[in-house]
Amino acid sequence: MLAVPLTSANRHITPMHAVGVEFAPTLLFGLPPELTYEAAAHEYAHAWAAENCRPDLPPDLREGFAQWVAADVLRSKGFLGALEKLEARTDSPYGTGYRRLRSMQRARLWAAIRKEE
Repeated sequence: MLAVPLTSANRHITPMHAVGVEFAPTLLFGLPPELTYEAAAHEYAHAWAAENCRPDLPPDLREGFAQWVAADVLRSKGFLGALEKLEARTDSPYGTGYRRLRSMQRARLWAAIRKEE
């Protein structure tokens, strides 16, 4: 498996592909920087969750968490227009899941998604 580092030349990310127990996003070309950051954060959040979260999360928590991470990256990079679009989504599980996670307190969020220690 070839892992392609995220650079300015890699401007598109497709969904994660499972390879055994490893996850690797496929990086392609063509998206503007704000969408590249959003997609990369979303997909890498799934990779992190696969190793650190309960495997039985419902779709709204799984996608909501990935959207929550993407929103934080957009905010930190100053891509406020893309952040507004992400926050305006109402579709399930992405928009509804994001709203659910955003409304949870940080401690409650981690308790809801983390594996039992």
